[in-house]
This record gives sequence, structure tokens and C-alpha cells, in this order.
Amino acid sequence: MTNRVVVSLLAVLALGLGVSCQPPPLTQSRLQTGIANLVIISEMREEGSTIWAINPADLLDKRLLASFPHQSGFPLRGAISPDGRSMALVQLPPGAERFSGARVVVMNKDGTGQRTLEDGIDYDITPLWSPDSRELVFVKRSGQPQAPGGAPGAAEVPPPAPSAEVYAVGSDGNNRRLLFKDAQSLDLYLVAWQKDGKRVILRRFLTTGDELWALDLAGSPLQRLSVLSRTPAYGVGLSPDGASVIASVRQDDSSYDVISQSMDGQSRRVLSKGNRRPSNAIFAPDGRRIAIDVEPPQQGAALGIMEAGADTITRLSSPSGGKEVPLTFSPDGEWLLVRHLQEGRARALILRIRDGTKEYLETAYWVEPIGWTKG
Repeated sequence: MTNRVVVSLLAVLALGLGVSCQPPPLTQSRLQTGIANLVIISEMREEGSTIWAINPADLLDKRLLASFPHQSGFPLRGAISPDGRSMALVQLPPGAERFSGARVVVMNKDGTGQRTLEDGIDYDITPLWSPDSRELVFVKRSGQPQAPGGAPGAAEVPPPAPSAEVYAVGSDGNNRRLLFKDAQSLDLYLVAWQKDGKRVILRRFLTTGDELWALDLAGSPLQRLSVLSRTPAYGVGLSPDGASVIASVRQDDSSYDVISQSMDGQSRRVLSKGNRRPSNAIFAPDGRRIAIDVEPPQQGAALGIMEAGADTITRLSSPSGGKEVPLTFSPDGEWLLVRHLQEGRARALILRIRDGTKEYLETAYWVEPIGWTKG
């Protein structure tokens, strides 16, 4: 879903979850050393969020890294730096305003060295790390949310957000600079920082639809790349080689297609057609495979995987109820972190790609993926 729709649903979900289930106690074991890949997650609890490092091969082998208070229903989000040494977290303090009251906290992968990098950012937009792990880009807002406009698909579009300002800053807090100020978009999101470090890919929802734009860090004018959809796209992700994006887009019959589109919009392919709800699709780190959740008409939901460029989806899992949403691959492509949504409850699980084995994490109300790092 779009970031703002997910956040709104999550705030409602959190209120119900506080009554419907009891969170497990905060316990941890001594994490083994030398583990190839650890998944870092944020676990939302009543009093805030906790950050865990977990061994995917043994879910009881985990370490509590940090805990942060936040406004109810707004879990801690974030991302691991490309070099795996640091993480940037987005925290909405109790009582803070969602569009302009969040802060960026940076810390080492073991939870040490916590420091506030920036205050007053947009909570819904997770900052992006530069490919060399030296900088981050983030979005700040000025003004107040506007009344809903008459853009295409307005029934499913949230009220236009305040004017957006895109900034870059060094991970040490130095060299902070304004890159772009946008007063035209109904909304704006960060998609990815391209691997060559020269451009940041943005999504801008304008009166013409949901569009891809490139922000040149050398100062060249903003470049329009292509249109994704007349209505807001969902789960937009950039391929590892930077040549294409995947997204879930709404059709005229209110179904959703998962599409793969070249950055210039000249090439477009439907990966899954006619889904009852928006799907999430993510690339494996090597770009060769895509994990995707589908829900075709008159069929149950399924979690599948497909080879990039192929036309068929191989089922990995078919939940007996609800929907399993892929969140993030491990760097070696062996593991997949998944969110299982069922009857007002959200659970997280780890799935082993090669045999479909899955195991649920002992977590509380909601899990946000932060990334993967080495033990």
C-alpha cells in the first residue's frame, strides 16, 4: 500500500491489538558470533518499539539492541546502511505531529552510539542511505495538510500533504543541504538512491497521476521519467540494477495488477493480474528473483516467487487464512522475512526459500523490517 494508507490502517490496528493479544516478555539469549546473516527488526509494543537482531536459522537466538518510546500506533521504522555498520531509525515521539514531528536517530548495528541526526521530518517516509553509507536523504514538510483535491482516483487518495523539502546530510550530521522543494505534488515519496550515487528516484503524485522522477545530486533540473499509474501505486521498489521498478496498480474494475516497468516507461510487463487487494513484490538482492503475494479472483491468497523475466509464479506458501506479505530478502537470498495478516492480527515469520520451511517470530503487535547485517 501507499505509505500513508498503511500508517492509517496500522494506527487503527494497534488499538485493537492492544486488547486482542498479550505481547511476549522481553527476553533474549546470547547471540552467536560469526553468523552469516542477521535480520534486524523493529517490534512495536504498547510502550514503544524494540530493535532486535535475530538469527534466521534459530529464532530464539536473538539480541535486544535498543528500545524507543513513540506515539501509539506509529512503530519505529528504519534502514540498515549498505555497509551494514549503521542503521537510521524514524521515531515519532509521543504527541508529535506525523507530517513534521518525527526524528531520525542513527546508531551502530549493535545499538551503541545513538544520536539524533535530524528533527521535524515526515514520519511516513523512511530516509535513504547513499550507496557509500556516508549520507542520508530525508523529507521535511512545511505548512498543514490540505483538503482533498480532485486528482484522478481521489476516492483512494489521502488529503494532499504539505509542501515537501528533500534534504541530504552526512551520517555524522555535517554537510546538510536542501536538494529540492516541491509545492506542486499532492504527495511525494523517496524510492531509492541509485547505485552510482548520482541520483535519487522520487515518486510524485500529481494531477496527472503517480510519476517517477529523478533528482540529480549534482544540481541538474529534476527529470520526469515516467508515469506509473493514474491512481496511487503501491509497494513501489527499484530493481538492484536500477533499470526498472515493480509496483501494484489499481485497474478500472478495482482489481490490482503487479507490474514491472522500465524507468522511462517504454517497457511494461504484468507479473500478476486481477488481484483483489494491492500486492507487495520485492526483488532479491541479486535481482534474479522476485517474491510476490498474490490474491487472484476466486482463489486464496498465496506467497510466491518468480524468476525475473519469467511469466510464472511458483508458490512458496498458501496460508490457511489471511495474507502473507514479503518484506525483505536476506543478502544471500536464502531467507525471506514475511508479515502474515489475518483477522486483525499481524504476525512475522521467517521463510527458507529453498524448501518453503517457515517459523513464526515470538513478537508483539507489529514488526517493521530494518534490514540485514552480519553477526
